[in-house]
Amino acid sequence: MSDKLEPPPGAVVTDLRVAHLTKAVTHKGEIRFELHVPENDSAPELAEILRQDLILKMSHVPGQRFGPISVDEDERDPSKITIVYKPDRVRNPRADMGEIVRILEETAIPITQPVHEGIEHAFDALQALDAPGHAGAEATRRSAKKGSRGRGSPGG
Repeated sequence: MSDKLEPPPGAVVTDLRVAHLTKAVTHKGEIRFELHVPENDSAPELAEILRQDLILKMSHVPGQRFGPISVDEDERDPSKITIVYKPDRVRNPRADMGEIVRILEETAIPITQPVHEGIEHAFDALQALDAPGHAGAEATRRSAKKGSRGRGSPGG
């Protein structure tokens, strides 16, 4: 009996082919989610799948002309996709957050606990930035920071 046992491999590589959410930036009434797509996957193909799923599966709100989501591939970086969520006043961002997370999970994009917390933080920031009076308070804060620049005035 010559049962030669092969030694176990030194390393095992598993091709996960999974895009990852890398960043969420909240600015001027919108959230920009950035996804990194592995080299062995097709960013345009994934972008099209996301576009279809996010646009078609997000609930429609009566009186809304366009959906709140756009999906674009980065022209300069073929491994990057940007999802922009820009709600209008008739949408409920909290309900949309749940739908976005569900749709991304269905698209096999891993939503770990830290990623989920990051998404919640981005929606909290969106809500805080859209709070009444925020723009005025921000403008006041910025102008107070600069101070007056006239001659003989303090700070100028």
